[in-house]
Amino acid sequence: MVRDAESHAADDKKRKETVEARNQLDSLIYSTEKSLKEYAGDLEAGIKENIETELKKAKEVVDGQDAEAMRRRRSN
Repeated sequence: MVRDAESHAADDKKRKETVEARNQLDSLIYSTEKSLKEYAGDLEAGIKENIETELKKAKEVVDGQDAEAMRRRRSN
């Protein structure tokens, strides 16, 4: 049983990193959408479009399994 756990440790770590990255990006998406809805009237059309474009890209990444892509998208 111990050998089994050790052999799956790397997979578990990768899965945990993916879940954490997804949760962080999902939280950012939610808060950005909420702020955009609240302040949409105060933004220039071009800025609003840029934010919406980035939100769309983030939503596409959050559905995947690539933790590194999620971290990169979160920092952009």
